[in-house]
Amino acid sequence: MAGLPDVPTWQDQGKVFSGLGKPDLRAATLHLLLDVTSSYGDELILAYVVVGALVVSGLWMFFLSKRRTEMPERHPLCKALSQYGLVFCGAGD
Repeated sequence: MAGLPDVPTWQDQGKVFSGLGKPDLRAATLHLLLDVTSSYGDELILAYVVVGALVVSGLWMFFLSKRRTEMPERHPLCKALSQYGLVFCGAGD
């Protein structure tokens, strides 16, 4: 079984940031270079929920449009117009 990767040393960090010329960048990213302890999958739960809700709503809209195309008399607009008299909301044959 493979062990944990080697933690970068100050010399390795110096090689990475030597050509950038921004000393604040080195201080701001040190904790990211050394952090090999956590999994980032747990932080994406909200994104999974949002994407799932969008997929479900998209499938529902597809289902409604398909049903209304196949049976136009069930469309809400046709139902609303039918109260004023006989309305043919289907395609002419």
